[in-house]
Amino acid sequence: MKTPVESGNAQDTAGQAERSIHEMKNEYPKWHDEQFNRQKETHLFWYVKADELRRASELCWDQYQISFEEFRKRSNKKQPLTTELHTDIGLLDVSYFLLGLALENVIKGIFQKETGKYPDLIHKTIDLIEKTEFPLTEKDRDYLEILTKIVLWGGRYPLPKKKKDFELVPHENGGWKSPVKLSPDERAKILDLLIRLNEYQKKIEPAI
Repeated sequence: MKTPVESGNAQDTAGQAERSIHEMKNEYPKWHDEQFNRQKETHLFWYVKADELRRASELCWDQYQISFEEFRKRSNKKQPLTTELHTDIGLLDVSYFLLGLALENVIKGIFQKETGKYPDLIHKTIDLIEKTEFPLTEKDRDYLEILTKIVLWGGRYPLPKKKKDFELVPHENGGWKSPVKLSPDERAKILDLLIRLNEYQKKIEPAI
């Protein structure tokens, strides 16, 4: 049985807890607004997210390479292929999806730094990068166009909303290819674009 002192202490503690919760509820909207505005006004957060996405892309790429080698060995020996192996080979597309998002975030950070405007939450990165001083090549444009499609639907869904977006496109070596497929060999060229974007970002912000 609790003594009157113990009961009084318990009531005081409960009262303090209730007041703390009440204060938190009153303070949270202010804190929430401050955090939101701080991150919206600071373009550096785009670069942080870009690096996280790049790293995630690397992890998918590494697993894809391991699985593709296993796929090749099993195929040569005419061994059965597992469902997991098929899934992991599909990580190539996921890797490009994440790499496309990494590029998008770097570009949005550069755009906000140079224009002083918060970028629209769209995936058409070419529209944004063209409003900066970054030197964009025609090949860069081609890759950004494909990566935009991959981010919009190719890396997330089996089909786009519109049938016309699923039509094959001419392959540079002849024939036709999917509008959202990139070969493993093209990864190095896209990474080169990301490196050049990061170098440009450091150039305009030497303190980083």
